[in-house]
Amino acid sequence: MTFMTTSIFKLIAVAGSAIIGGGTVVNQAFFSGDKEERTETQANEGVETPSEIACTIYEGEKEPYIRKLKKIKANLGSKEDFFKAREKDTTRIWNFDSLKREIEEGCRRSATRRIYIWYGPVHGKPNTWIFGSDISNVDWLRKRDVEIPAELRLKE
Repeated sequence: MTFMTTSIFKLIAVAGSAIIGGGTVVNQAFFSGDKEERTETQANEGVETPSEIACTIYEGEKEPYIRKLKKIKANLGSKEDFFKAREKDTTRIWNFDSLKREIEEGCRRSATRRIYIWYGPVHGKPNTWIFGSDISNVDWLRKRDVEIPAELRLKE
């Protein structure tokens, strides 16, 4: 009888340890993810994501056959304003998704945070807004040979 009683106590002790250990494992599995998420969020708070980068979009008029703007026509606002306006257009431009990606990337790379786009045909498709990284890498508002309305001129 003593052997059986001792075995039962050992079994209870081992089972209790397993339950406590299992509870610890379950606790870590369910609640450690929350700590990791908070740490990741805190680490990313100081990092600007592409959609947060402030950037201004300007409409230009491109010279035919060469990669040069001859005129700045309008300030189209922030990239967010530009995208919202395009989403509200009754006929969505055919290249909206790729244009958005290109402008986001252009904003991320631009030292001036100014993006220049123009409206026209592309490879026989309907007219659309066009982004060219080579065009946006030039600060057209500082070029003397570009026609710029007085209200858009940079203050020196």
